[in-house]
Amino acid sequence: MAEGPRKKIALVVVGMHRSGTSAMARLLSLSGAALPSDLMAAGIDNPTGFWESTDVARINDQILAHYGSAWDDVFSGAQQPFANEIDETLVAEAAAAINQLYGPAPLIVLKDPRVSVLGRFWRAALEQAGYRPRYVVMVRNPLEVAASLAKRNGFSREKSLLLWSSYMIAAERDTRDAPRVFVSYDHLLGDWRANLSRIERELGVTLPGRTSTASVEADRFLTSELRHHVERVPLEAHSSVWAPAKSLHAWFTAAAEGETPPNLAPEQVEEELSDLRDLFGPILAEAQMTVQEQVAVIATLRADNERERQEALAILEQQRREGLEALAFVEQQRRDDQEALAVIEQQRQQDAAQFAVERDMRLADLHRLEREEREVRDQFEGFLAETNAALEQRDILLVQARKRWLDDEQVARDELEAFKNNIEQALSERDMSLVRARK
Repeated sequence: MAEGPRKKIALVVVGMHRSGTSAMARLLSLSGAALPSDLMAAGIDNPTGFWESTDVARINDQILAHYGSAWDDVFSGAQQPFANEIDETLVAEAAAAINQLYGPAPLIVLKDPRVSVLGRFWRAALEQAGYRPRYVVMVRNPLEVAASLAKRNGFSREKSLLLWSSYMIAAERDTRDAPRVFVSYDHLLGDWRANLSRIERELGVTLPGRTSTASVEADRFLTSELRHHVERVPLEAHSSVWAPAKSLHAWFTAAAEGETPPNLAPEQVEEELSDLRDLFGPILAEAQMTVQEQVAVIATLRADNERERQEALAILEQQRREGLEALAFVEQQRRDDQEALAVIEQQRQQDAAQFAVERDMRLADLHRLEREEREVRDQFEGFLAETNAALEQRDILLVQARKRWLDDEQVARDELEAFKNNIEQALSERDMSLVRARK
């Protein structure tokens, strides 16, 4: 049923790791639910993002470690001290973290698979922070979960089946008296719109961000590429699968289909899991202690290696600093050389500019002299032509004058010869007259 308008609502996504909790959290955020401000960075195993709070994950790890447990504790879903003993100081810390991470948002999405085994703790924290929790329980074939964990963490199938059973038992048990809806990962990828409508209907909430733009973004986000492991064979057909896991999967599958589960599988499997914990818990604890001792030895060796590494890094750092100083000196020399080259280049450019000016002036003078020389040569050639013409005219005149002179000389000679002849004739006649006179 819907809550009063003043009460804030938290959509809490629970379920086993690798079961589609990240996809659901992102879909709810695209539909209007606020995300925390300290989102965990995407990883190789979840490149599209985890969509969960780093601080919430830290608090969960802190609680589990305090009770000697961890996220991969196969018995974490059985009744454990951390499931029943609520530390009010930690609850207050978690409530303060919620208020800081989400601010005044009236509708938020809280997601971390470890919340599945710490459901009562986070319900108390959310209520103290002023939120009423509504649960979305993600359901996926445990063999697909096991295949994903084998690839990411190297877990055996048997461990992953126990771990899946443990998480799902706790998620069902601690949400039994609260508004909740079971969603199949297969159905989410197949028709996310129908699943959102079912969430709104069964949880009594309205998602304010269901717009056409958000739908486009959701279609881009929820693709088949999100799913790397698909189990084609029905779980019931695997004879080697732990029988309680089969019955538990059948129960959750029916719940995700909106049907009434046929039996009390979660309680029954929890009892079997508790029996296994009582039977094998001490053995696992002893093995865990041995592992912890080995881890301590490894940690000591790593510390020694780290110390040696730090010493080597210190030497390398000193060498690096010396190298940097040498590089700085060389760089300073290079800058000095560049400055000197710049001065030389500037002087060269000034000299080149001055040379270009002088060259242009000399070329101008040369062109002027050539022009004056051509003018003088042209004047000289004109004068020479005139002189030659005058000399030719003179020669012609001289030839003509010489001819006239010769002609005049010949006339004079002829006249002189005639005069001479006349004289001689006159003298001859005189002499003849004198001779005759004498006679």
